[in-house]
Amino acid sequence: MQKKAVLIILFCLVFMIQIFAWMTYEPKPASITTRASAVGTVSFTILPQEAPCNMSLKQGWNMISLCAEPSNNSIARVLSTINYRYVLQWNATSQSFDVYSPQSANNKFTTFDANRSYFIYVAPAGTTNLSVPGNAFNDTNVSMIYGWNTPAYPYQFTANITKYLDSIANKYRYLMKWNASQQQFMIYSPRQSEPQFTLIYMGEGQFINVNNAGGAVLRYNKTDLQSG
Repeated sequence: MQKKAVLIILFCLVFMIQIFAWMTYEPKPASITTRASAVGTVSFTILPQEAPCNMSLKQGWNMISLCAEPSNNSIARVLSTINYRYVLQWNATSQSFDVYSPQSANNKFTTFDANRSYFIYVAPAGTTNLSVPGNAFNDTNVSMIYGWNTPAYPYQFTANITKYLDSIANKYRYLMKWNASQQQFMIYSPRQSEPQFTLIYMGEGQFINVNNAGGAVLRYNKTDLQSG
């Protein structure tokens, strides 16, 4: 239990330090230059719709979304083929993590919510390929409150961030994805002329910082995203 507490505390400290750094940093607005225009015209590749929801996980922390809806959404069932130690679920109300451990009998949550993203800690000797069988997701809406939220990206194709977030334009400040290879966050801001990324991929999890006092509704329109 002591090792578990240290591991979770260290992760949360890293998370809060990075959040603080970004919240106190104001990115420069994109200037209208040839280079900025080139960055803004990123296209996306649509993977076959029948592609399985497969994810390659790294040893250490990974942030994922379920890109298929399993018939049994229990954490034990979905993660039965990999060696993992913890699953973290973000509590938007308290702005903190809830922790699931397969070794605990008193977990605060035991199932995956298809509308959320999750952190999974893969053990050093663990299998790193996760396959989630299930039906593909269709259009849906996810309500978010003021502050940090972890909505899922549910589709099996790559989407352009700008188009994906069009329904919450002017209501969010940042979108963050987790770089599992470097074990740190990458960030997208609509104010940056050269954001760290402009695409979101199948199976990726995300943090979105909503800066609108009334919250925001992220609308997932599958047809619109696939049309380019």
